This record gives sequence, C-alpha cells and structure tokens, in this order.
Amino acid sequence: MINKSTIVASDWVKMVIFYICMIVMRFVMVGTFYKILQRHGYGLSKAEFWVIIWGGLRGALGLTLALMVGVDTALPQRLRELTVFYMSGTATLTLLINGTTCASL
Repeated sequence: MINKSTIVASDWVKMVIFYICMIVMRFVMVGTFYKILQRHGYGLSKAEFWVIIWGGLRGALGLTLALMVGVDTALPQRLRELTVFYMSGTATLTLLINGTTCASL
C-alpha cells in the first residue's frame, strides 16, 4: 500500500514527534488527575503513576482505526498511507522503547 516515494524524511521526523507528543499528553492527563486517583479507590503510588504513563497501551485500537482509514477509498491516497504509517510507526516505537524499558520503572 505504501510506495517508496510516498513517505519522505519529514514524515519520519513527524512520526517521532507524534510519539513524543503521545507521552507528553499522557503525562498531562494522568498528572491532572493524580491527586484524585491517589486519594480515591485503590490509591495510586508514584511508581504506578510512572508505569501508567510509560507503559500505557497505545497500539491495538489506534492500529484498528488506522487500518479502517487505510482501506477507505473515499479518502485521498496520501492521507490513507500517512495515517497507517504514523500509527504503525508510533505503535512500533511504543513496543520497542516503552516495552523494553518499562521494567526499569
């Protein structure tokens, strides 16, 4: 589905930026509700806080939605290819980086 000429160097840079943004957004979201999560229910320790941010799932649903966009012929070809590229790339980075380093948290 992806031609060699379709994905350019700037797309690779954007994919890494998307990956970093995902981690930052997750930090902001969990950090916003940290005090509430810490005081209610089972509580939330600092170690659990970091595991939620770093080890959070980011692949299955996003890949499913990206593949749905990828086969939708009503959308422009470039949009479909970039959607699949960015989502599969960020899911791969999550598995390679977050998955292999989560035990050290």
